[in-house]
Amino acid sequence: MDMAWEDPSRNYSVPQNPEKLDGADRFDLIEYQDKARDMYSPKRLFELWEDVCKKYDRGVIRSYDLDEMKAVILPKLHMLSQSRFFAA
Repeated sequence: MDMAWEDPSRNYSVPQNPEKLDGADRFDLIEYQDKARDMYSPKRLFELWEDVCKKYDRGVIRSYDLDEMKAVILPKLHMLSQSRFFAA
């Protein structure tokens, strides 16, 4: 994954200050993946992806978590777009 836009001075491999996370910033990869697999609304999937990206930008999650979520969300969006295209 090309991350040319990333700040080279920041270590994206580990969350920043994980002990200071409040409930809204907690991230359980398995839970988020299950949410994505259970969603059938492209809008809700995009909202979930935006939430994941914001957590990554704030340093709450690692690049591994971001890549794992991308591996679940993007194929699901593709599948939904194909089914909507052929249903029309």
